[in-house]
Amino acid sequence: RCGVYEIRYSVNGGEVLQWPVPECDPATATPGYIPPEANIYASFPLKSVENIAIELLYDDLSVDSATYERMSILMP
Repeated sequence: RCGVYEIRYSVNGGEVLQWPVPECDPATATPGYIPPEANIYASFPLKSVENIAIELLYDDLSVDSATYERMSILMP
């Protein structure tokens, strides 16, 4: 988590939103720990999500992205 500068996501091709990334302290024993006050969840109406696009911006300004289609991750 210390290397992640920004998290962006969009649902169903909609508006790109930014998820706040809590500060990390690399001097602690658990620098990747996500504090309980960090809001790391989002909820949507049942069956309303068709796809999610996620983009991670790292502290070296490199970017990784992925898109997940609902139909490709549903269990039979």
